[in-house]
Amino acid sequence: MSKHTEVFEQTLALLGTLSEGLEYTSSLLEDGKADEALELVYDVLAGIESITNALKPYMAQFPDSNLNVLEVNMLEGFNKVIEIFKMHQETQLKSFFKNDLAAVFADWRIEIEKLLNMYILS
Repeated sequence: MSKHTEVFEQTLALLGTLSEGLEYTSSLLEDGKADEALELVYDVLAGIESITNALKPYMAQFPDSNLNVLEVNMLEGFNKVIEIFKMHQETQLKSFFKNDLAAVFADWRIEIEKLLNMYILS
């Protein structure tokens, strides 16, 4: 197994873990545990940073990808979640998290999965 393939497979595994973390964060918000949810949001952001850093050396191999745009949109979504949390707007936080943030994260995740699976399978 090449180093690239190993990095890509580990990245795909981490994407799954991050998705699970976001699902759990959503359930914490539904249960009124916003403080715990925020801690998990920061953990997810650390995982996103790990993925971003791991993929940087390979981005030239994906010139047609819009991954950078999707990443910016997703990070803006996470910043908005943190802002809403600081304003103690729990109803708005639940709604934004479940509807908006989940969508932009999914777009980012799907693009990474598409790119990496294409590389792994070739």
